[in-house]
Amino acid sequence: MIDLGRKHLMILVGFVATTLVAHVAMSRLGYTLLDPEASEVRAERLFAYVTRERTEDVLIIGSSRVGGGLDSRIVASELSAELGVDVGVYKLGLPGLRPLFLAELLETAVARRPPNDVLVLAIETRNFVIPIGAERAARLDDEADPTDDTIRGEWEADRVESRLAEPFDGLDALWNLGWTLRARTREAAAFQHANGGEVHTAEERRAIEEIVAQQRIGRGDPFERSKGSGWLWSPPDTPDQVGWRRVLDACERLPCRVIFIRMPLKRGFDEEHMPVVSKRFADEVVGELTARGFEYHDLNAEPYPRRRRYFVGLTHLNADGCAETSRLLATELLSPALRAARR
Repeated sequence: MIDLGRKHLMILVGFVATTLVAHVAMSRLGYTLLDPEASEVRAERLFAYVTRERTEDVLIIGSSRVGGGLDSRIVASELSAELGVDVGVYKLGLPGLRPLFLAELLETAVARRPPNDVLVLAIETRNFVIPIGAERAARLDDEADPTDDTIRGEWEADRVESRLAEPFDGLDALWNLGWTLRARTREAAAFQHANGGEVHTAEERRAIEEIVAQQRIGRGDPFERSKGSGWLWSPPDTPDQVGWRRVLDACERLPCRVIFIRMPLKRGFDEEHMPVVSKRFADEVVGELTARGFEYHDLNAEPYPRRRRYFVGLTHLNADGCAETSRLLATELLSPALRAARR
Protein backbone atom coordinates (compact mmCIF):
# COMPACT_ATOMS: atom_id res chain seq x y z
CA MET A 1 0.00 0.00 0.00
CA ILE A 2 1.28 3.44 -0.96
CA ASP A 3 1.89 5.75 1.98
CA LEU A 4 0.93 9.27 0.92
CA GLY A 5 2.23 12.24 2.82
CA ARG A 6 0.07 15.28 3.51
CA LYS A 7 1.60 17.23 0.62
CA HIS A 8 1.10 14.42 -1.89
CA LEU A 9 -2.44 13.86 -0.68
CA MET A 10 -3.28 17.53 -1.17
CA ILE A 11 -1.83 17.40 -4.69
CA LEU A 12 -3.96 14.35 -5.49
CA VAL A 13 -7.13 15.95 -4.10
CA GLY A 14 -6.39 19.16 -5.99
CA PHE A 15 -5.89 17.27 -9.24
CA VAL A 16 -9.15 15.35 -8.87
CA ALA A 17 -11.07 18.52 -7.94
CA THR A 18 -9.61 20.48 -10.87
CA THR A 19 -10.39 17.67 -13.30
CA LEU A 20 -13.96 17.45 -12.03
CA VAL A 21 -14.50 21.21 -12.37
CA ALA A 22 -13.02 21.19 -15.88
CA HIS A 23 -15.21 18.25 -16.88
CA VAL A 24 -18.37 19.99 -15.67
CA ALA A 25 -17.40 23.27 -17.33
CA MET A 26 -16.49 21.66 -20.67
CA SER A 27 -19.69 19.64 -20.72
CA ARG A 28 -21.64 22.91 -20.85
CA LEU A 29 -19.75 24.44 -23.77
CA GLY A 30 -21.40 24.59 -27.17
CA TYR A 31 -19.07 22.38 -29.17
CA THR A 32 -19.43 19.50 -26.72
CA LEU A 33 -23.19 19.57 -27.30
CA LEU A 34 -22.80 18.83 -31.00
CA ASP A 35 -22.53 15.52 -32.75
CA PRO A 36 -19.22 15.89 -34.68
CA GLU A 37 -20.20 13.32 -37.28
CA ALA A 38 -23.59 14.94 -37.89
CA SER A 39 -21.97 18.37 -38.12
CA GLU A 40 -19.54 17.11 -40.74
CA VAL A 41 -22.32 15.49 -42.75
CA ARG A 42 -24.32 18.72 -42.67
CA ALA A 43 -21.31 20.73 -43.80
CA GLU A 44 -20.58 18.42 -46.74
CA ARG A 45 -24.19 18.38 -47.89
CA LEU A 46 -24.53 22.15 -47.57
CA PHE A 47 -21.31 22.61 -49.52
CA ALA A 48 -22.70 20.39 -52.29
CA TYR A 49 -26.02 22.24 -52.26
CA VAL A 50 -24.61 25.76 -52.62
CA THR A 51 -22.07 24.72 -55.29
CA ARG A 52 -24.50 22.90 -57.61
CA GLU A 53 -24.62 24.25 -61.16
CA ARG A 54 -28.26 23.62 -61.99
CA THR A 55 -31.16 25.20 -60.13
CA GLU A 56 -33.66 22.44 -59.40
CA ASP A 57 -37.40 22.48 -60.15
CA VAL A 58 -38.22 20.79 -56.85
CA LEU A 59 -36.16 21.21 -53.66
CA ILE A 60 -36.82 18.93 -50.67
CA ILE A 61 -35.36 19.89 -47.27
CA GLY A 62 -35.58 17.98 -44.01
CA SER A 63 -33.71 16.10 -41.31
CA SER A 64 -32.19 12.61 -41.45
CA ARG A 65 -35.71 11.26 -41.89
CA VAL A 66 -35.78 12.98 -45.28
CA GLY A 67 -32.14 12.07 -45.91
CA GLY A 68 -32.92 8.36 -45.66
CA GLY A 69 -36.65 8.44 -46.32
CA LEU A 70 -36.82 10.05 -49.76
CA ASP A 71 -34.80 9.40 -52.90
CA SER A 72 -34.62 12.40 -55.23
CA ARG A 73 -33.70 10.13 -58.15
CA ILE A 74 -36.97 8.20 -57.82
CA VAL A 75 -38.97 11.41 -57.34
CA ALA A 76 -37.36 12.96 -60.44
CA SER A 77 -37.94 9.83 -62.54
CA GLU A 78 -41.61 9.60 -61.55
CA LEU A 79 -42.24 13.30 -62.12
CA SER A 80 -40.49 13.30 -65.49
CA ALA A 81 -42.62 10.35 -66.61
CA GLU A 82 -45.83 11.94 -65.30
CA LEU A 83 -45.23 15.35 -66.89
CA GLY A 84 -43.46 14.21 -70.03
CA VAL A 85 -40.52 16.60 -69.50
CA ASP A 86 -37.27 16.47 -67.57
CA VAL A 87 -37.85 17.54 -63.95
CA GLY A 88 -34.90 18.39 -61.75
CA VAL A 89 -35.17 17.37 -58.09
CA TYR A 90 -32.65 18.06 -55.34
CA LYS A 91 -32.80 16.72 -51.78
CA LEU A 92 -31.08 18.28 -48.78
CA GLY A 93 -31.32 15.87 -45.86
CA LEU A 94 -29.49 17.38 -42.87
CA PRO A 95 -29.13 15.22 -39.73
CA GLY A 96 -30.50 16.87 -36.61
CA LEU A 97 -32.02 19.79 -38.55
CA ARG A 98 -33.69 22.20 -36.10
CA PRO A 99 -35.98 25.16 -36.90
CA LEU A 100 -33.33 27.80 -36.08
CA PHE A 101 -30.84 26.21 -38.48
CA LEU A 102 -33.57 25.77 -41.12
CA ALA A 103 -34.52 29.44 -40.78
CA GLU A 104 -30.92 30.49 -41.40
CA LEU A 105 -30.73 28.17 -44.40
CA LEU A 106 -33.93 29.60 -45.90
CA GLU A 107 -32.96 33.21 -45.24
CA THR A 108 -29.59 32.85 -46.91
CA ALA A 109 -28.91 30.00 -49.32
CA VAL A 110 -32.48 29.21 -50.41
CA ALA A 111 -33.56 32.85 -50.65
CA ARG A 112 -30.63 33.58 -52.98
CA ARG A 113 -31.46 30.67 -55.25
CA PRO A 114 -34.97 29.30 -54.73
CA PRO A 115 -36.23 26.28 -56.70
CA ASN A 116 -37.99 27.00 -59.97
CA ASP A 117 -41.34 25.52 -58.95
CA VAL A 118 -41.77 23.90 -55.53
CA LEU A 119 -40.03 23.83 -52.16
CA VAL A 120 -40.95 20.90 -49.89
CA LEU A 121 -40.15 21.26 -46.18
CA ALA A 122 -40.47 18.28 -43.85
CA ILE A 123 -41.25 19.30 -40.25
CA GLU A 124 -41.25 17.10 -37.15
CA THR A 125 -43.09 16.94 -33.85
CA ARG A 126 -39.79 16.31 -32.06
CA ASN A 127 -38.55 19.82 -32.88
CA PHE A 128 -41.15 21.50 -30.69
CA VAL A 129 -40.67 19.61 -27.46
CA ILE A 130 -38.04 19.15 -24.75
CA PRO A 131 -37.44 15.65 -23.32
CA ILE A 132 -37.83 15.37 -19.55
CA GLY A 133 -36.93 12.56 -17.16
CA ALA A 134 -39.35 10.03 -15.75
CA GLU A 135 -39.30 11.53 -12.25
CA ARG A 136 -40.17 15.01 -13.51
CA ALA A 137 -42.68 13.65 -16.01
CA ALA A 138 -44.58 11.84 -13.25
CA ARG A 139 -45.19 15.20 -11.52
CA LEU A 140 -46.59 16.90 -14.62
CA ASP A 141 -50.04 16.71 -16.09
CA ASP A 142 -50.79 17.11 -19.78
CA GLU A 143 -51.71 20.77 -19.44
CA ALA A 144 -48.76 21.84 -17.29
CA ASP A 145 -47.91 25.52 -17.42
CA PRO A 146 -44.49 25.77 -19.11
CA THR A 147 -43.59 28.79 -16.96
CA ASP A 148 -44.25 26.95 -13.67
CA ASP A 149 -41.22 26.86 -11.37
CA THR A 150 -41.32 23.05 -11.16
CA ILE A 151 -40.48 22.70 -14.85
CA ARG A 152 -38.81 26.01 -15.64
CA GLY A 153 -35.38 24.42 -15.26
CA GLU A 154 -36.05 21.88 -18.01
CA TRP A 155 -36.58 24.36 -20.81
CA GLU A 156 -34.17 26.94 -19.40
CA ALA A 157 -31.39 24.33 -19.64
CA ASP A 158 -32.44 23.46 -23.19
CA ARG A 159 -32.42 27.13 -24.14
CA VAL A 160 -28.96 27.69 -22.65
CA GLU A 161 -27.56 24.66 -24.46
CA SER A 162 -29.09 25.79 -27.75
CA ARG A 163 -27.57 29.26 -27.38
CA LEU A 164 -24.14 27.86 -26.55
CA ALA A 165 -24.26 25.54 -29.57
CA GLU A 166 -25.34 28.21 -32.09
CA PRO A 167 -21.88 29.69 -32.78
CA PHE A 168 -20.58 26.22 -33.63
CA ASP A 169 -23.47 24.97 -35.75
CA GLY A 170 -24.61 27.85 -37.98
CA LEU A 171 -24.00 28.20 -41.69
CA ASP A 172 -21.17 30.71 -41.23
CA ALA A 173 -19.44 28.47 -38.70
CA LEU A 174 -19.61 25.48 -41.02
CA TRP A 175 -17.92 27.31 -43.89
CA ASN A 176 -15.04 28.32 -41.64
CA LEU A 177 -14.15 24.78 -40.59
CA GLY A 178 -11.11 23.45 -42.41
CA TRP A 179 -12.53 20.09 -43.39
CA THR A 180 -15.31 21.63 -45.52
CA LEU A 181 -12.78 22.05 -48.31
CA ARG A 182 -11.12 18.66 -48.11
CA ALA A 183 -10.70 16.59 -51.27
CA ARG A 184 -13.25 14.09 -49.97
CA THR A 185 -15.79 16.90 -49.58
CA ARG A 186 -15.40 17.87 -53.22
CA GLU A 187 -15.73 14.23 -54.29
CA ALA A 188 -18.89 13.89 -52.19
CA ALA A 189 -20.25 17.10 -53.71
CA ALA A 190 -19.63 15.83 -57.24
CA PHE A 191 -21.59 12.66 -56.47
CA GLN A 192 -24.46 14.68 -55.00
CA HIS A 193 -24.53 17.05 -57.97
CA ALA A 194 -24.94 14.08 -60.28
CA ASN A 195 -27.57 12.40 -58.08
CA GLY A 196 -29.87 15.19 -56.93
CA GLY A 197 -28.40 15.50 -53.46
CA GLU A 198 -28.26 11.76 -52.78
CA VAL A 199 -25.17 10.57 -50.96
CA HIS A 200 -25.35 6.77 -51.48
CA THR A 201 -26.07 4.33 -54.24
CA ALA A 202 -28.95 1.90 -53.65
CA GLU A 203 -26.46 -0.88 -52.90
CA GLU A 204 -24.57 1.25 -50.37
CA ARG A 205 -27.83 2.19 -48.67
CA ARG A 206 -28.82 -1.44 -48.10
CA ALA A 207 -25.34 -2.34 -46.83
CA ILE A 208 -25.51 0.50 -44.31
CA GLU A 209 -28.95 -0.63 -43.14
CA GLU A 210 -27.64 -4.13 -42.49
CA ILE A 211 -24.86 -2.74 -40.30
CA VAL A 212 -27.29 -0.49 -38.43
CA ALA A 213 -29.68 -3.39 -37.86
CA GLN A 214 -26.87 -5.53 -36.42
CA GLN A 215 -25.73 -2.73 -34.11
CA ARG A 216 -29.26 -2.14 -32.86
CA ILE A 217 -29.86 -5.73 -31.71
CA GLY A 218 -30.60 -5.63 -28.00
CA ARG A 219 -30.37 -1.85 -27.78
CA GLY A 220 -33.90 -0.82 -28.68
CA ASP A 221 -34.84 2.50 -30.24
CA PRO A 222 -33.95 5.89 -28.74
CA PHE A 223 -37.62 6.86 -28.68
CA GLU A 224 -38.42 3.89 -26.46
CA ARG A 225 -37.03 5.97 -23.58
CA SER A 226 -39.95 8.35 -23.90
CA LYS A 227 -42.32 5.72 -22.51
CA GLY A 228 -40.81 6.15 -19.06
CA SER A 229 -40.14 9.81 -19.55
CA GLY A 230 -42.11 12.60 -21.11
CA TRP A 231 -42.13 15.54 -23.48
CA LEU A 232 -42.53 19.15 -22.48
CA TRP A 233 -43.93 21.50 -25.11
CA SER A 234 -41.41 24.31 -25.59
CA PRO A 235 -42.45 27.87 -24.62
CA PRO A 236 -42.72 30.64 -27.26
CA ASP A 237 -39.29 32.15 -26.54
CA THR A 238 -37.21 28.98 -26.91
CA PRO A 239 -34.85 28.86 -29.94
CA ASP A 240 -36.92 26.26 -31.79
CA GLN A 241 -40.14 28.27 -31.47
CA VAL A 242 -38.40 31.50 -32.47
CA GLY A 243 -36.75 29.66 -35.35
CA TRP A 244 -40.09 28.22 -36.46
CA ARG A 245 -41.63 31.70 -36.80
CA ARG A 246 -38.59 32.78 -38.80
CA VAL A 247 -39.08 29.75 -41.06
CA LEU A 248 -42.64 30.82 -41.86
CA ASP A 249 -41.58 34.43 -42.43
CA ALA A 250 -38.81 33.31 -44.80
CA CYS A 251 -41.21 31.04 -46.72
CA GLU A 252 -43.64 33.90 -47.24
CA ARG A 253 -40.93 35.83 -49.05
CA LEU A 254 -40.01 33.02 -51.48
CA PRO A 255 -41.32 33.24 -55.07
CA CYS A 256 -41.91 29.49 -55.38
CA ARG A 257 -44.73 27.34 -54.03
CA VAL A 258 -44.01 26.01 -50.54
CA ILE A 259 -45.42 22.69 -49.31
CA PHE A 260 -44.95 21.40 -45.77
CA ILE A 261 -45.04 17.67 -45.10
CA ARG A 262 -44.62 15.34 -42.14
CA MET A 263 -42.71 12.17 -42.95
CA PRO A 264 -44.21 8.74 -42.18
CA LEU A 265 -43.72 7.21 -38.75
CA LYS A 266 -44.20 3.61 -37.75
CA ARG A 267 -47.88 2.89 -37.12
CA GLY A 268 -48.96 3.72 -33.57
CA PHE A 269 -45.98 5.99 -32.88
CA ASP A 270 -48.02 9.08 -32.00
CA GLU A 271 -50.41 7.22 -29.72
CA GLU A 272 -47.66 5.32 -27.89
CA HIS A 273 -44.90 7.89 -27.61
CA MET A 274 -46.25 11.42 -27.80
CA PRO A 275 -50.06 11.53 -27.72
CA VAL A 276 -50.40 14.96 -26.08
CA VAL A 277 -47.55 16.46 -28.08
CA SER A 278 -49.01 15.23 -31.35
CA LYS A 279 -52.27 17.03 -30.64
CA ARG A 280 -50.50 20.29 -29.78
CA PHE A 281 -48.40 19.92 -32.94
CA ALA A 282 -51.57 19.66 -35.01
CA ASP A 283 -53.32 22.51 -33.20
CA GLU A 284 -50.46 24.97 -32.92
CA VAL A 285 -47.74 24.24 -35.47
CA VAL A 286 -49.90 22.99 -38.31
CA GLY A 287 -52.59 25.49 -37.31
CA GLU A 288 -50.16 28.40 -37.64
CA LEU A 289 -48.78 27.43 -41.01
CA THR A 290 -52.21 26.74 -42.52
CA ALA A 291 -53.50 30.03 -41.08
CA ARG A 292 -50.79 31.75 -43.10
CA GLY A 293 -52.02 29.98 -46.22
CA PHE A 294 -49.35 27.31 -46.57
CA GLU A 295 -50.11 23.81 -47.80
CA TYR A 296 -49.57 20.91 -45.39
CA HIS A 297 -49.70 17.15 -45.95
CA ASP A 298 -49.26 14.54 -43.23
CA LEU A 299 -47.84 11.40 -44.85
CA ASN A 300 -48.91 9.30 -41.84
CA ALA A 301 -51.97 8.04 -43.68
CA GLU A 302 -52.85 5.78 -46.56
CA PRO A 303 -51.41 5.10 -49.03
CA TYR A 304 -48.02 5.92 -47.49
CA PRO A 305 -46.11 3.02 -45.88
CA ARG A 306 -46.34 2.66 -42.09
CA ARG A 307 -45.87 -1.04 -41.43
CA ARG A 308 -42.87 -2.38 -39.54
CA ARG A 309 -41.25 -3.85 -42.64
CA TYR A 310 -40.77 -0.36 -44.10
CA PHE A 311 -38.83 1.05 -41.14
CA VAL A 312 -35.44 1.03 -39.48
CA GLY A 313 -36.55 1.68 -35.90
CA LEU A 314 -39.64 3.74 -35.10
CA THR A 315 -39.02 6.91 -37.08
CA HIS A 316 -36.74 6.25 -40.06
CA LEU A 317 -37.75 4.51 -43.28
CA ASN A 318 -35.62 1.73 -44.73
CA ALA A 319 -34.74 1.39 -48.41
CA ASP A 320 -38.10 -0.20 -49.32
CA GLY A 321 -40.03 2.42 -47.36
CA CYS A 322 -37.94 5.15 -48.97
CA ALA A 323 -38.66 3.90 -52.49
CA GLU A 324 -42.40 3.57 -51.84
CA THR A 325 -42.69 6.97 -50.15
CA SER A 326 -40.68 8.64 -52.93
CA ARG A 327 -42.97 7.24 -55.64
CA LEU A 328 -46.12 8.22 -53.78
CA LEU A 329 -44.86 11.71 -52.97
CA ALA A 330 -44.13 12.26 -56.65
CA THR A 331 -47.39 10.92 -58.05
CA GLU A 332 -49.87 11.86 -55.31
CA LEU A 333 -48.55 15.26 -54.28
CA LEU A 334 -45.82 16.79 -56.42
CA SER A 335 -47.16 15.97 -59.88
CA PRO A 336 -50.40 17.94 -59.34
CA ALA A 337 -48.41 20.73 -57.66
CA LEU A 338 -46.03 21.05 -60.60
CA ARG A 339 -48.85 21.01 -63.11
CA ALA A 340 -50.53 23.85 -61.24
CA ALA A 341 -47.29 25.81 -60.88
CA ARG A 342 -46.57 25.59 -64.62
CA ARG A 343 -49.97 26.64 -65.91
